[in-house]
Amino acid sequence: MSLVWACTMSCAAGIATTIIGCPAELLMVQAQTSDITVRQFFQRNGVSGIYQGASVTLWRDIGFNATFFTSRQGFISLYNRQTGDEPVNSVKFAIGIAAGIFAAVVSCPLDVVKTRMQESGGAGTRSWPTLLTRIARKEGARALYHGLGPRCLAVPSMMSLFALLQETMEMYFFGDTMLSH
Repeated sequence: MSLVWACTMSCAAGIATTIIGCPAELLMVQAQTSDITVRQFFQRNGVSGIYQGASVTLWRDIGFNATFFTSRQGFISLYNRQTGDEPVNSVKFAIGIAAGIFAAVVSCPLDVVKTRMQESGGAGTRSWPTLLTRIARKEGARALYHGLGPRCLAVPSMMSLFALLQETMEMYFFGDTMLSH
């Protein structure tokens, strides 16, 4: 698979993930950080309120997916050139972990901004670039990486396993993978 194709498809996946995942993430953040119930949330914010923070979530997901899938594919291609062989599954998993950590670091600032926007329930700024700048100026750039450690433990392993399982299932059912084209 070419890096351009990997980037294009991962951006499309980021859009789909945002459309489906943003409401679930918002309700999870609200449940974890306040006493509000789902019913109370909808009474206060209406159905459209479930997309609070959607724009920053979209940019976070596109950035994460583009970084993860293109760097994973690039690392696999590099491995192929260096060894002349296709990596075994354990090597692909390790490559996915490395790509996932890289993507987690790249996307962490937008994840912090997204969480703060969703936690506030729409209070304060509705502009994620403004909030990003405000956090960096008032709290320092390190504040944009709060939670990076746990994010690097959880997200890369899940994404690496997902990609590996997808390839394995495609090989099993179709004899080839979409990612190999």
